[in-house]
Amino acid sequence: FDGTLQDAKLKWGDKRTAVGKISVVRVERKNDRMVMDSTVPGLTDKVRQAEKPQNPNPDSINDAVGNDTSGEDWVGFSADVAGAHKCCRLRGDEHGLMVFTFRQVIYYYCVCHFGGKWSSYWWSRVAAALHRMLHRLLWDPHQ
Repeated sequence: FDGTLQDAKLKWGDKRTAVGKISVVRVERKNDRMVMDSTVPGLTDKVRQAEKPQNPNPDSINDAVGNDTSGEDWVGFSADVAGAHKCCRLRGDEHGLMVFTFRQVIYYYCVCHFGGKWSSYWWSRVAAALHRMLHRLLWDPHQ
């Protein structure tokens, strides 16, 4: 961001500008990862999603197909998209909620950051749309 924190608050509004804390997470045998903590400005606690994404676990899948007596083989597929939260671009008026500072310079995310309560919500919406499109493209009518 080219300007001061006051300039940022003028651009996005005082209540739409939150300065989070940046940290580096170090895990043995993995690359270091920069994360933003949005609990510092109280942003994470103020987020209210209309719905909570729910993904099936192996037990729920087994419950759904466990009584199958057709004798046919089942195929399962799972994909983990690395950095999926970065695939969700934010509207320009939401950039003020993604502000952090480093060496007296103000930066902001244009995408959902890792650790944001809303990041998994938005990615699950994108993933659901992709799933529906893929299902439509690869549709094989059930016999």
